[in-house]
Amino acid sequence: MIVAGFFFLHSLTGDGKRALLGGFVPGEGVRLNRIHYTHEDPEKGLRWVLDAGEVRFSEDKNLMLFKDFHLVVEPETRSAITVNGSRGEYERPAGLITLRGNVSAETGEGYAIFSDRLVLDEGKRTVSTDLPVTMTGPFFLVEGTGLFIDLQKETLDVHSRVTTTINSEAVGE
Repeated sequence: MIVAGFFFLHSLTGDGKRALLGGFVPGEGVRLNRIHYTHEDPEKGLRWVLDAGEVRFSEDKNLMLFKDFHLVVEPETRSAITVNGSRGEYERPAGLITLRGNVSAETGEGYAIFSDRLVLDEGKRTVSTDLPVTMTGPFFLVEGTGLFIDLQKETLDVHSRVTTTINSEAVGE
C-alpha cells in the first residue's frame, strides 16, 4: 500500500510527461473507477463515505466529478444521511456540491428528498434546487417545484406548485 501510494504521488508531482498509474492524464487530472473514499473532518464533526463508479479530479484538485454515486454523510449529532444519484460535482474553492440525475437523500429518521438536481453549499449550509422536488416523512408527502433548506436555521421552503398530503393515522399515533 505504501509503495503504491508513493508511486501515485510521484506520478502526480512528476514532470507530467508520463504517468506511473493508469488513470492519470497530464493536463486532465486523475480518473479512478469503482472507488470507495472516506473523509473525516473532526473540526466540523462530520464523516462522509463516497462510493462511485467513476471519480475524476482536476489537475489542481479543486474539482471532483463523480458518477453513479452512493454517499453517506455521518454528522456527530444526528443520524446518517444517505444520498444516491447519477452524477455529482464538488467545487472545492466554492464549497459547492451539485448532485444530478435521480437524486435521493434519505435520513435515518425516515425523511427523504427526491429531485433531479440538488445543490449543497457547504459554507452557507444550504440545500437548494429550482426543479421539481418530492419530500416524504413518517406522516407526510410534499411535492412542489423549487426547494431551499437552511440547515443552520432549520428552515425549509418549497417555492411553488406545492401539494401536501398528511397521513392522519400516523399523526394520531
